[in-house]
Amino acid sequence: MDSRSVVYPGAESQALLESQAPAPSSTCRGAAKWCSIPACLGFVPFLISCHLLRDPLVPRESNGLELINKHRINSSTYNFWDLPVQASPELMTECNSVLERSVEFVGGRWGQVSATEAPELMYNCTKIPGLFEHVPPPLRGVFWMRGNGAPEELVSLQSGRWFPEERVFVHPRSYFTWGIAGGKPVDAPFGGAAYRESLRKLLTLLYPSLMISVSIKFEECPGRLGDLPGHVCEAGTGGGNSTDDGSDLTYGILQIHLFGNMSYHVTPEPYTLELDNSGVVPGSLWHRGIYSRNFALG
Repeated sequence: MDSRSVVYPGAESQALLESQAPAPSSTCRGAAKWCSIPACLGFVPFLISCHLLRDPLVPRESNGLELINKHRINSSTYNFWDLPVQASPELMTECNSVLERSVEFVGGRWGQVSATEAPELMYNCTKIPGLFEHVPPPLRGVFWMRGNGAPEELVSLQSGRWFPEERVFVHPRSYFTWGIAGGKPVDAPFGGAAYRESLRKLLTLLYPSLMISVSIKFEECPGRLGDLPGHVCEAGTGGGNSTDDGSDLTYGILQIHLFGNMSYHVTPEPYTLELDNSGVVPGSLWHRGIYSRNFALG
């Protein structure tokens, strides 16, 4: 899958956006009360398989352990309410007023806007003063996840936190950060099988329940050959230093943390973000690699 910044293909339908969610306990045990029974039970087999069948290429250590050990974060969990700056009530009121068919369920609120309006709305509602200016420039904006097999089409990462010394970026899932297609776009991957209404409703049920945080550990691009991690970005780039603003990022290891627990991750295969210099606008095109010993997906 490739990602382009602040672009949307003009889907046939509207985009479904996750709005503001409440801030329950930041412990995994406390967060579990927000997880619906169908969502939890359906996810258990997936979690078990992740840990039993993990590929040797998967980095076993969590990106978050260094942050925990160095006390960069106050506990083992990091959710959106742990960010140093929050969106103002005025901004959220303005953003929520734009949503159509806004509904609240499973501890979250979802609403619809047109595919034309969605990127700008997501950008404005996640551009939080005091937070935005510290986000590495390559991670700002709204990304269209081109070719993604699931109906998750738009994502905004800019309401996250950059830890320059560790070169780790943490993005807790929060309000107006995730856009799901409201229907099946033209030429959807795999014939649009994943765009069924039942699956789209399942995703809107799961996301507020699981309180996912994503971490990306940025490193120097290895520039490997073939379908190995680091084959898209330019070798030797993106090393940076501990005091920079992350403007040179080219290669990162992406991990998924359930309930914001940074001490472990449930990413079943190595996920990467690799800067693709073939983008029309420099720095706007990223390749998300999904790798294992036997195959790689773009």
